[in-house]
Amino acid sequence: MKQIFPGTVIFPLPVQRDRGFFLLLGILEPRWMFGLAPLLWAFALFLVTCCVSKTSFADAISQPIPQRVVSLSPAVTEIIYELGAQDRLVGATDFCNFPPEATKIPRVGGVVNPNFEVMVALKPDLIIHQDDNFNLDKHARTLGIKSLPVKLIDLESIQKAILVIGEALGKEEEAQKLRQRIQDGLLFYKNKLEGQKRKSVFFIFDDNRNSLRDLFAVGKGTFLDQLLTVAGGDNILTDSFVPYPKVSKEYVVHTSPEVIIELHPEADDSEVYKRQSKLDWQRFPTVAAVKNGDIQFINDGFMVIPGPRVLEIVDRLAKAVHPELFEDSHLQLSSPESQKQ
Repeated sequence: MKQIFPGTVIFPLPVQRDRGFFLLLGILEPRWMFGLAPLLWAFALFLVTCCVSKTSFADAISQPIPQRVVSLSPAVTEIIYELGAQDRLVGATDFCNFPPEATKIPRVGGVVNPNFEVMVALKPDLIIHQDDNFNLDKHARTLGIKSLPVKLIDLESIQKAILVIGEALGKEEEAQKLRQRIQDGLLFYKNKLEGQKRKSVFFIFDDNRNSLRDLFAVGKGTFLDQLLTVAGGDNILTDSFVPYPKVSKEYVVHTSPEVIIELHPEADDSEVYKRQSKLDWQRFPTVAAVKNGDIQFINDGFMVIPGPRVLEIVDRLAKAVHPELFEDSHLQLSSPESQKQ
């Protein structure tokens, strides 16, 4: 017994076999069968593969495209809408609120603690979730529901997830176009910034109203860090063991970033809040960004979603890091769904 490729095992054939079986495999080669031997071998291998993997002949020819999908990630929901497969969505998390129509989809609970009783009642034939939720995958298998885990941690995995979801939903062409649109958009910013002086940036990620009490920053290698790089900024965190590490004020003073970006997805965008935060930073007058008054605020919730709106995220970052280059420019490469915002 030997394995030809993963999941397929071929058993050696006994010496004594019915003559018809060997004719099928092309081993006895009458002249009229000589040209068909390779084709028959391939067909026989296909039949054995079906038997070993317990896949029926009909299923092997055509797997049904899922028609009732539950999304357990805001990013996944946005991808499905971008692919034009939103009519398949029968369930989504409490946090899936974009595009606005997504709020009408039945809720199945949180991202990490979904309500399985509600999900089962929706009779999904596919659950799509981020691959870090191992318990969810286990529960789905127990309930006999097919699940599709996708990785959404950096730009490469986001684009791959788009293709994987597109293939699963029979939207391969749309997925390819979406990925190409993202790649073209990222290239636009890279070309625009070519030859420009890069700026060191301290990129705070926190929902705390007092940003100087706890400084949690965007770590190296995350999708936000990668988009900051595309936007012409250099993260002052050159290495980190966690995606969003806590950073000491002493480190900020020592590195003296040229730009400080405060990302507060849940905070308000009032001028009172911004003035207070800038006053708080005055306690560190030697920091370049404080000295030059280059403290930027971004309060858009979609900034933390590793999904198809990465071009809108990089646009916000580019305007924060290089406002002189992007103040009046905006790349129109988003889909009709994104433009409804």
